[in-house]
Amino acid sequence: MKTILANQVVKIPEGIKVSVKNRTVRVKGPRGQLVRKFQAQLDMEMIGKRRLRVQKWFGNRKELATTILANQVVKIPEGIKVSVKNRTVRVKGPRGQLVRKFQAQLDMEMIGKRRLRVQKWFGNRKELATVRTICSHIENMIVGVTKGYQYKMRTVYAHFPINVTTSQAGTVVEIRNFLGEKYVRRVEMHPGVTCVNSTAQKDELILEGNDIEGVSRSAALIHQSTLVKNKDIRKFLDGIYVSEKTHVGVSRSAALIHQSTLVKNKDIRKFLDGIYVSEKTHVVIAE
Repeated sequence: MKTILANQVVKIPEGIKVSVKNRTVRVKGPRGQLVRKFQAQLDMEMIGKRRLRVQKWFGNRKELATTILANQVVKIPEGIKVSVKNRTVRVKGPRGQLVRKFQAQLDMEMIGKRRLRVQKWFGNRKELATVRTICSHIENMIVGVTKGYQYKMRTVYAHFPINVTTSQAGTVVEIRNFLGEKYVRRVEMHPGVTCVNSTAQKDELILEGNDIEGVSRSAALIHQSTLVKNKDIRKFLDGIYVSEKTHVGVSRSAALIHQSTLVKNKDIRKFLDGIYVSEKTHVVIAE
């Protein structure tokens, strides 16, 4: 099945000069000039000075699959500093700094101080999907340097109590007596991640850090170190599992409010009075 005509218009911002001749596009801007010749059998022409039209007559599905430009903007809140150089993003905030280098072939640039634009020219379906993915990574970095990330893990055992201790300032976790074994399991946390034993809840670990990937990977390493092998996992449920995912300080405040209204010296199955967490969500700031 063929489409009679498919076209798309590229808007050219102020300060940029674009010229087209024999499918060779020249783009001039503040950082210099780029020239590219396209082999696809397309019609390319300028509409005035601020628009470029690309169209294809009687094209099939594969010929029409390429998107000319896909872009997305990340909004940067107040108090956060973001810089980009050679696809290396640095985010500074109240909790510290995060640096990450992206390998995807994308254009990344700052628009003023409060917006970061990520765009991909002439990408296929998979390449266009990376635009939103990288924007999500940057948004997670912004949340990490402002609120931080906190994972809570609980030890589950039927007979042999699992003994978990931390050492080296919370960067190493030692697990003993798993299924009665004498072997000591040692798990090292990712850089920037600390692990402590909870004082408010028995058999609970609290992992904190600014990088969501570092915190989640550290929790995964602890969980994987206590996987049951050569037994029926439907019966042997011993292990350490993630019980809650939140931000640093948020769950503590909610827990203090809840614990202040605990019913004492009464049947808690009947006296259900108290303050409970009903929903966990994110704050959306309207412009």
